[in-house]
Amino acid sequence: MTGKKKIKNIVFDMGFVLIDFRWRGYLKDLGFSKEKIDFFGENVVNSTYWHQLDMGLIKQEDARRHLLEELPEEYKDDINLFWDRVNEIAIEYPYSYELVKGLKDAGYNVYLLSNYPEEMGEAHWAACSFLPLIDGYIMSSKVNLCKPDPAIYKALRDKYALDFSESIFIDDREDNCEASLALGMEAICFKGYEELIRLFKERGVVTE
Repeated sequence: MTGKKKIKNIVFDMGFVLIDFRWRGYLKDLGFSKEKIDFFGENVVNSTYWHQLDMGLIKQEDARRHLLEELPEEYKDDINLFWDRVNEIAIEYPYSYELVKGLKDAGYNVYLLSNYPEEMGEAHWAACSFLPLIDGYIMSSKVNLCKPDPAIYKALRDKYALDFSESIFIDDREDNCEASLALGMEAICFKGYEELIRLFKERGVVTE
C-alpha cells in the first residue's frame, strides 16, 4: 500500500489568517457608533457590491457610487469617509512574517488563495512584509472567481502545477475548507495561530 505523500505546498487564505480584515475596528477608528458600525457591516462590508469587488466585476468607485445612490442620504458623508480611507481596513498580523519565513526556511512552497478586491488587494498585499517570500498567488478579483467555487482552486493548481495531494490549505471559513477537501487538498480551518502550529505539527509540517 502506498503511503501518504509528503506535504510540499502550504496554501494560505489572506483575510483573518495572515491579514486582519479589521472592518469593525476600522469603522470604530472613523468614529462610527455601534449602530452605524452594524449598519455598515450589513449594507457595505457584507453587501452584494463587496462580493462584486471580490469577483473583480466592479471597481471601488463603482461601489461607492452605488452605495451613495441607494443608501439613505444621512450616510453620504460616512460612505465617502469609508472609501477615502479604506486602505486602513486591514493590517498584517504580528505573527505572519515569521510563520511564512519559518515554512520557507523548512523547504515548503507557500502560496496565497484569497477572495479580495483588486485595488485593496494591491495596496494591502504590497504592504505585507511576507509577500516577497511567497511563491505565487491567486487573488479572486484578478480571475473573476471566488472561493468556494472549485474553479479558483483549480486555477491555482494549474498556474503553479501543484499536486493537491502534497498540499495543505488554510482558511478561516468551513465552506472554503470543504471545497479544498473535495478537490483532494487537505485543509485546516483556521481558529488562531497557536492552534494552527499544533495542527501543523500533527500533520508533520515543520514551521521553524
